[in-house]
Parts: sequence; structure tokens; C-alpha cells
Amino acid sequence: MISIVIPTLGRPTLKRTIESIAQSLKDGDEAIVVGDGPQPGARKIAGEFGSSCRYFEHGPTGIWGHDQRNFGISKATGEYLAFMDDDDWYLPRGLEKMRDAIRSDPGKLFLFRIRYLKRVIWKKKVVVHENVCSQIILVPNRPDRLGRWHRGDLPNGRGGDFVFFNETLRLWPEGSLRWIDSYVAKGDCAGHGKATQEGPL
Repeated sequence: MISIVIPTLGRPTLKRTIESIAQSLKDGDEAIVVGDGPQPGARKIAGEFGSSCRYFEHGPTGIWGHDQRNFGISKATGEYLAFMDDDDWYLPRGLEKMRDAIRSDPGKLFLFRIRYLKRVIWKKKVVVHENVCSQIILVPNRPDRLGRWHRGDLPNGRGGDFVFFNETLRLWPEGSLRWIDSYVAKGDCAGHGKATQEGPL
């Protein structure tokens, strides 16, 4: 039912990321790992998780995984799309909270919450850059109603998560967005994979 797209630069934390997904996968779910160019280490890690984890390569581009997410969407077979970075991870009930939302309000767009080391996303229910990141997005897999990841309009090409979600939102009827006040993931905002899974939310 849910396809989780994971762009990767081959960080060693990818294994932790996939483990956080694999423990909650059900029939019809899949993890799609997309290497930014050849990533032998990532290919090996993905292969350890069997047929529910598919590995592809696209690029290289080196641009925040944007092209890799677009490519991963094109390979997804699930009814819904979720997104994860290769140095972040789902909480133990993260995917189950997503399924609960789908059951309660099918066919909608969802934004959940994530806690980084020093901040949380989101604090206010407003679709702006600082309230949208890839790990909290859950949307129906409807190619005719999906935006695309671009380089964004923030320094160094950031902001693509917001651009994708904002473009997607504009393609849906008014009232399609649901804000879910539940944490589904934890993350390392420094991008170095040094965050730990220990500690309370």
C-alpha cells in the first residue's frame, strides 16, 4: 500500500533507515532506494532486506536527492507515497500511524511531524518552507496530481520538499490536506548520521 522512496549518497546510516522501515512493512508496502549515481555500499545494504526493498541508481546529481525522489516515484507501485532520507528513521509506530490516517481519511494528503536534534517540524499548520520536509509527507500515488522535486528557492538548492508538496497541494481540491499531530520520524538535521535512536520524543 505504501511505497517509501529513499534517495541515498551511500551513507552508512542507510541500514538504520531501512531497518526502521522493514520492521513495519506489510504486504504491498515497499522501500525504494535510489542511489545518486553508483552506490555499491547502498546496493549491498538494500540487498540484505529482500524483495520488499528495491534498489535503483539515477544520476549522479548531488542535488539533495531531488532527482532521485522523482525517479523513485516513477518506480513506485504502492497506493501511497512516503519519503525518507538515508540518515533519518521512522519511529516504531511511524508507518502504522500513516496507515491509521489512510484508514480514517482515505484519498487525502497528509503532513505528520518529525523531531530533529534541536527542532521539530511543524509547529504551526501553515504550508511554508519551515513546516514541510520529505519525511513527514504522505500522498496518494496519483501521477496526474503530483508535483516534482526541484532545486527549490533556498540556498544550495534546498526547499525542494516544500516545492514538491506545494505543487502537489495545488493539484488537489481545496480541503484535501490533513495535518496529523503525531511524530512519525526522528532525524539528523546535520546530515551526518550522528543522531541516535535513544531518548524520548
